[in-house]
Amino acid sequence: MRLRLGTAVTPLPRRRPAVVASAVATLDRLSGGRVIFGAGAGGVPSEFTAFGESGEASDRAAMLDEGLDVLAGLWSGEPVTHSGRFYQVNGVTLAPLPVQRPRPPVWIGGTSRGALRRAGRWDGWIIGCDDEQGTMVVPPASIAADAAVIAASRSAQGQFDIAVMGSSAGPGDAVASAYAEAGATWWLEHIHGRRGSRASMFARIGAGPPR
Repeated sequence: MRLRLGTAVTPLPRRRPAVVASAVATLDRLSGGRVIFGAGAGGVPSEFTAFGESGEASDRAAMLDEGLDVLAGLWSGEPVTHSGRFYQVNGVTLAPLPVQRPRPPVWIGGTSRGALRRAGRWDGWIIGCDDEQGTMVVPPASIAADAAVIAASRSAQGQFDIAVMGSSAGPGDAVASAYAEAGATWWLEHIHGRRGSRASMFARIGAGPPR
């Protein structure tokens, strides 16, 4: 088994794309090419307005799209010159580069129609399907419907991943299979303190995947 490393998800509009590009490239090299970069537009508007930035969803979406373009350009290894609404890059060539070529996979988070169309332009979609107590609140049928929206927007061929974050009881729990039938290619067990005690979470990790 080879573990993959990833972010689920990075609110890219709150970050400097050049710093993110370098950090992800470094982690990809240290891990031998096992990074997946998850990105989204951010959560509640106050995450931005509290720091004097725009909380408008349209602004965050535009920053995300532009920031992703900057990342992809820097990861390519070619000189990048970019003059956009939010970011400026003047003839920069990133080094060292990620191991994965032409870049690490990019998974997009979010459930809005814009987020789904954005996911279709990249390599995957990542979605949380449980609440803070570990109850599955997004049914497989919803994943299948949104997966169809993504598929309709895709022009590129090749692998596309759908990663579901959820809660299961462990081996023998059929919950992951239901989401796989809906189109999910990854099951990410959601381990956090609100779901249960530290001991119970360690026990859940030790039990293994729900297969």
